[in-house]
This record gives sequence, structure tokens and C-alpha cells, in this order.
Amino acid sequence: MNGIARKLTVFFLSGIVSVPLLNAFDIVRDGAPRSRIVLPAESSLPEKLAAGELRDYAEKITGGAVPVQNAPSSDSGNIILLSGKAAESILRDWKMSPDGFCIRSGKNLYIVSPTSLGVLYGVYTLLEKYAGVRWLFPGRDGEYFTPSKTLTVPDGDFVSNPSFPDRTMQPTGGNAFAGMYGAAETWKWLARNKIHFAMIVRGEKNPKLKEGDDFLAARGGFLKPGGHETFTLSVPNSLFETHPEYFCMVNGERLPQFHPSVKIGGCTYAQVCTSHPAVIDRISDFILSRFKQGEKLHYPVQFLYGAGDNCNTWCYCDSCKKQFGNSTPDRFYYMVNKTAEKVFREKPDAELHSWIYADFRTPPEKIKPDSRIKFTFCDHGRCYTHAFNDPNCSINVHMKKLSETWEKLVGPLKIYEYYCVGAPYAPLEVTLAKDLKYYHAHGMRGYNDEIPAPDAYYAGHLANGKNGTPTRRLWQARWQQIYLASKMLWDVNLDVEKTLDEANALYFGPAFPAMKPYRKLLGQLWEGLSEHMVYGTGGVAFPGAYAMLRPDADKLVKYLDEAEKLAGNTEPYKTRIAQERTFLTNTWLNPLKELREKQKSSGTIQPAAGKIIIDGVLDEADWRNAGILGRFTTAGGKEPSVQTFVKSVFDSERLYVGFVCMEPSIDKARILVTGKDGNVWEDNGVEWMINPSGSPSNYFYFAVNSNGVLLDMELKDGVWHKEFDSGASIAVKVLKDRWIVEGAVPLKSLGASLVPGTLWKFNFCRGRRLSGGIQELSSICEGGFQGSFRTFSLGQSPLKNGSMNEVVEAKNQGAWKVPSGKLPKHWILGQSHSKTNTVGEAFLRDPILGEYELHIREGQVFQYLFEPASTPRTIRISFSAHGEKKLFVSIYRFVHEPDGDRKSKRVNRPTEGAFSVDLSPEKKNYSGTYTVKPGEQVYLAFYAPGEAFIDDVSVVPAGSN
Repeated sequence: MNGIARKLTVFFLSGIVSVPLLNAFDIVRDGAPRSRIVLPAESSLPEKLAAGELRDYAEKITGGAVPVQNAPSSDSGNIILLSGKAAESILRDWKMSPDGFCIRSGKNLYIVSPTSLGVLYGVYTLLEKYAGVRWLFPGRDGEYFTPSKTLTVPDGDFVSNPSFPDRTMQPTGGNAFAGMYGAAETWKWLARNKIHFAMIVRGEKNPKLKEGDDFLAARGGFLKPGGHETFTLSVPNSLFETHPEYFCMVNGERLPQFHPSVKIGGCTYAQVCTSHPAVIDRISDFILSRFKQGEKLHYPVQFLYGAGDNCNTWCYCDSCKKQFGNSTPDRFYYMVNKTAEKVFREKPDAELHSWIYADFRTPPEKIKPDSRIKFTFCDHGRCYTHAFNDPNCSINVHMKKLSETWEKLVGPLKIYEYYCVGAPYAPLEVTLAKDLKYYHAHGMRGYNDEIPAPDAYYAGHLANGKNGTPTRRLWQARWQQIYLASKMLWDVNLDVEKTLDEANALYFGPAFPAMKPYRKLLGQLWEGLSEHMVYGTGGVAFPGAYAMLRPDADKLVKYLDEAEKLAGNTEPYKTRIAQERTFLTNTWLNPLKELREKQKSSGTIQPAAGKIIIDGVLDEADWRNAGILGRFTTAGGKEPSVQTFVKSVFDSERLYVGFVCMEPSIDKARILVTGKDGNVWEDNGVEWMINPSGSPSNYFYFAVNSNGVLLDMELKDGVWHKEFDSGASIAVKVLKDRWIVEGAVPLKSLGASLVPGTLWKFNFCRGRRLSGGIQELSSICEGGFQGSFRTFSLGQSPLKNGSMNEVVEAKNQGAWKVPSGKLPKHWILGQSHSKTNTVGEAFLRDPILGEYELHIREGQVFQYLFEPASTPRTIRISFSAHGEKKLFVSIYRFVHEPDGDRKSKRVNRPTEGAFSVDLSPEKKNYSGTYTVKPGEQVYLAFYAPGEAFIDDVSVVPAGSN
């Protein structure tokens, strides 16, 4: 650790370590050891490590070498490590968990716990609490302390128990499991922060590796056989030829667990027959053999029930069908119960765990899982933008409800998280803090997360990481979240802000004055997002891209610029700030560039779920969940000097609009109009146009100045009608750095009702006008105001990209010619009707606004619409088009019919024509209806025997406007 880090540490920690106490036990005083560590010869691996760590850190901090000996040499000055029965006399007054400990200081210093691992945790806590040591992340650079010639522990008892009894983080990938020969620093970090982990035994087959096994076991490592290998190790594939009845049967055919097509570790081709008595016996015997292995090696064992990963093929032999029907969970938990029954009979103290995972995460229909087993709920697929119990996150509402169902069924759960699998750089400590407080209050017993060890070796694709961040740097991208997790798992009530400030000050050193507001802003931007982050989210879908569209996001880069100046050439801080900039660029700024391109196309205005009060605050959940509509630019697509953000939602009676206008000089706003329907467009204000018909000669216009004065007009057949009164409600709120407009427009004033899938055209604009002649005009239509529009879908539609504005690069399209090289996303080129003249493309109708049409000639295009329903559905298909000859609207139909056990086959039905239209050179609107038959799945198809340009396709229930 370099000298600068030491000096910085003093700011936070000198009060802990530098002032000698009158009533205290001296470990070292003035550089001279005043104590000795007593370690009996028969001590366990964790206790030996505890003695060694205390000795080494005392010398590292003070320079004094505290001796370790087998017995005390006097009646005082002894540091005595006790566990088990030897600790009972000290612990009898306290309610202790297995990992809990008591540090008793007086004539002697006792570190005692019910377990030897608890003694080790007591030593690490002593070093944290009284010597000011911090382990922020694995490796030498992650260790901080303030040198001092004196190390003392104040007299009295300090008792500590963990908030969560079961706390695990698991390094994954690379050679991490090689122990001291792999990710040694990661395993050390986990132990020093009081985190459990599973280990793999290597020394049983190669005695030379026994030292590595002991290295892990000393730090709390335990054997955890089973998991994805539960079936493959107990019922090996080698038995397939001699005992096919052990294996999965589908459609009368037995399937092996492995297949050449499955090449990912842990994944299988098929599961085993879980009802076969011999399979139950083999799994039971395998579990018991793992416990015997642990007893032989003197390592603790937790067996984990699981199944082959990414495999939903289960057995449908006569026995399985009779007992379980179509229920996968019943197949799995029957096996769990039957094998556990035998294991507990022979080993009552066996520690059995089971995943609630994948296709056995749904509760079983008939089987009640054995309550003696400890269950882990794997929340694969949850959202990490939002807290687990966020009532406004639809993904997590479902996940929370599912976990609560399991809690009622099996009791307190352990949660298996996947914080590591989204985009790498996000302030996930914000989400984590909320999660852990909820989990603890809700009675969950434990927590697990997967972590990529920074000191492991990763080869090939495993080294690639995510979003430009190599796997070995993924820990650094989210170290605050991992560190905070380790601290809160022990003490869920700690001061989160204080803990993070201390850690970030140590990490960023002289750059902390800039990095503190940087990290705070990062968290604030993250907390207000409506976008979701689930397993594997990255690129333009990463919520950070949307966060960059929010007010103040531009300050992030400015804070980094300031941090660079503060760090100067001082290492490691110069490198760390540069790394933060790289993380931000790869994970937030580059996806933002992609998003801005996407925002030029189209979007969706969602229905509101609750009541919205027009008060200019935009604090309802529906506003939070709404997406930002488009990007405000000035003429030519240039960035305005201040940004504007707009959202919209609707209900059955009103269309709501919310503007956030950033403004550092609101006191200079130019306001001339004070009465309704004046020339508000000349003031500092916002404007929006609503165009339900799509006609450039017929739409509705609204303008509001920053004092809340409204102008509403209707353009009808090219003539403005100022007498139009929408009855809109408007509220404006002016803040220090922005002003907000919230409006509600009654739908009846627009002569329209809204149904999911309707396409309307909008424009949202801002006229920034300040005293002194300052004026800046911006809109979501490249600075255009009247007559400029973008298309938005009102609610979710069964049809995707009806506006044709989302485009993708065209790949090989056979006989089709693609002049632009682009196609509308989600639309599929079908049959061509000419060997030389068939054309399909995304045609750029308006280069300024980026508006596209679908252009086809002598060919068919189609898109999937519906899952089957039990009743008929009549739909209205609407679009605008121009061209020559006819345009045919057809429906491709198919059904899935049963084809053996849990399988089905697709059966195509004859294509039906919905309707046809005669095209003209002028663009016109067309519509027609079609009734989807019960049980059918359908595609919407267009066929043009001549030239056709198609736009604004919508599919809604018939009878709606």
C-alpha cells in the first residue's frame, strides 16, 4: 500500500487506531509487542489462520512482531482464541449464531465463537474495528489501513452476530476454483469480509494439491456437490446402454443426458427418470457418499439438489405420467423428497439444500417439499434497475409474489441473485441496499451472488466480459455493490451512505471530491428509471442509455473531467479515473448513441395504471414508468444548449403530456401573454401537436408558456379554428434549474377513443425565449414545428414497427432486391414473384425526420401477429399506402396439434385474403377487417403485384376508432 493511501486513510480511521486508551488491552504499544497469541497445537484450520492473520496484520500496522505460542506464559497479556465447548463459559450470556463471536478485552483478550470460523471472523472484525483495516476488493491494491505504533482493544465485551446466517458469493469461470493456485486473492477477500463460499476438492486425487484445499477450508470453504451435476454424477451417461430405463423417455424413446449439440458446462440434453426406484437409490447413495467424503477429509458438506441446466426435457414414461402428469416441479421435488428421506434416515444431521430454479421454480401441484431441506430461490429474470419489492416494477412484482408463495410452502428462503449478469457498470449498490433491507425484514435466511474473480485466469470467450469490459475487470466495474453486500450481509442496519463514502474516498483518493457527486448522480439517475435490467441486458437496452437522457446526466462527464485534474499523475488514482471513464463510455455513452438513432424512429405511449393529478410534479408511478419520447434537437439535428424531456400516457378519458424543460436562467423567461388563447407561441413555452388522422391538414395544436397560459386550436382541412376548446387541464411548476408542464387533454375533444395498437402522429416542441433577444427552437422533429410529425403507438400492439421507422441492415435476401440496403425491423420478406424485378426495402421517405415506408414490388412481406385464443377475434387492419395496381392483404394461418408426449407439430392452413385495395399515386388511408378463428395463430401479409409504398400499419380490435 502506497504512502498516499495511508495518509488518506487517516482522515477516516485515525480516531480508531492512533490514540492509546487507558482501559484497554495492548496488543502492541509504541512498536513493542505487549501480548502473545495462544494457539493450542490441536487447533483447527480456521483458528490457525486467525492466529496467523492477527500476527501478520499487527506487525504490518505497528512493526511489532506478536508471537504465537501453544500455551500462555503468564496470567495476562494473552490473546486467546476459543471455539465450541471451550467458549461456552464466555458465550453463555449471549444468543449466538454459528458465525457470531465475542471479543472480550481485559486482563487477557478473548476472541470466542461457537465455531472456529466465527473465531476467524472475530479476528477480521477486530482488525476492522480497532486497527482500521479495510478490504475493498481482492488484491494488495484493495487493502487499506493507517500505520500506527500502537494497537489496543478497549476493555469490555463486543458481541456481533450476522444479519443473514447464510452469506455466499461464488467466483465463477476461469481457474477460480484452483484455490490458492487460481484466484487466491479473491478467496482471501471473501473470508476477510465474512462471506461463505463453496470449494472443489483437488487434493484427494493429487496429494500435492492438498495444501490448496486446506487454504480454502481454512477460510470457510465447504463442499457443495450436486447442483447441475446432481443427475450426471449419480446416474452417469455410461449407464445408458445397460440401463436405459434410468433415463428420460419422450414419445416412447429413451434419451441420454448428453448430446454432441450441448457444449456448455452444466447443460444437458435431457434429465433422468425421477420416478424410477433405482434412480432414487443411486442419487441417495451419491449424496451419502459426498457426506462420507467430507467426514474423511474433515471438510463441511452441503449437498445441493439441482438438475441439468438449460434443459426442459423430462421423463414421460408410464410411471412419470401417472404420478406427475405434465408437472415438471412434481417430477423434481418427488426425487428430492424420496432421496432426502433415505439420506436423513442414515444421516439425520445432513445439511441438504435445494434450488428453486428454472422449470421447477413453479410450485409443485401434488408434492409438498420436505421442510428439513433448506431452499434457495433463484430469481433468474428479475429486474435489477428496481428493488425486488418495487410495486411499480411489473417484473419484480411477479417475482416477489412467486417467492412469497414458496415461503409459505417451505419456510424462510435464501435468495440466489444474478447482479453480475447485466451490463457491468451500474450503481447497483442503490438497488442492493433496498433489496437486503427488504430480505432481512421479510425473514430471508441468506443471500448468494455470482462474482467474476479479478485474479482468475480466463481464456477464449470467457475472457471477453461484457460491453467492452474484460472479465477480469468486471469486479472493478461494480466493486461498490460487492463490497456493500459483504458489509450489509453482516450488519443490514449499517449506515449505507457513510460506508460507501468511506470506501469511495479510499478508492478515489485525491479525486474523491469530484467522484462523490459523480457516484451520487449516477445513483440518482439510476433510481428514477422505468427501464428494466434483467439477465444479460446490454447495449442499447441497458438502462444507463436511458439515464443519459435524464436531466443533469451531462454532469457525469464534467465530474470525471474534474476528477482527472484532481488525480493528476498520482497512481493508482489516475488509472482508476481513466477506468471509470472507459466503463461509462462503453456501458452508458455508446448505448446512448445507439438509442438516439433509435429515438429518431418511433415509440410507444403507454396506458396509465393509476390516477394522475395535474399539479406539475410528475411524481406518479405512471410518469416514472413512461418512456422518454424522442430527442429534442434544433434545426439540422443539432443539440440545443439546454435539454427538454417529454413523456405521455393515456387512460380511457384523457391523454396526458409531461414536459421537463431544463433552464438555468428561468428568471429571464420572456412572458407576454397572460390570457387564454393569446399568441402563446411567442413566449417562453412548449408546444405539442396531436394528429390522430395522419393528415397534414387536420390536427390539434397546444401551446403553454412557463406561466401556465394555454392556447389550443384545431387545424381542419387546412384552416385554423381558434375557437376550439379542448377543456385541457394544465399545471406548471417552476424549480431552480427547470420548469415542468403537466397537461391532460380530454379525448372527447379530439373526437377519438384510444385502443392498444392505434397509431397517432405527434410533435413535441419547445420555444426557449429569454430577455435580451435569446431564442432557441427545438423539437423531436429535428427542430421542425408545424406540419412535422413522428408516429407513436398508443399502447402495445400485436403488430411491431407498424410505423416502419425501425430499420435494420438487410442480409442475403435471395431473389429480392434491396436498393437501400435496409429493411423495416420485424417485417419478413416472403415469396418473390419475379426472378429479376422483386423489390423490398425500407424507403427513406423523409431524410430530415428519418421517416421510412415499406417499399415492395412483385412480392410478399409478412409479420407474426397472434397467439391462439379460444374465441374468435375480429380485427381492423389500417394503413396508408400509395403506388400502382392492387395491394392484397392476406392472413397466413396455422395451428399446433398434439404429436406425442408434451410435443406438438405445426399444421399450416390455407391462406385467406382479408381484403384488397386499389392504389393511386397519392398517399391514402385504407382499412378492412378480418376474423381470426379460434385456436389459430396468424401472420399479416401484404402482396403487391406492382409497386407499393406502405406506412403506419396498425392492428386493433374491430369497432374501435
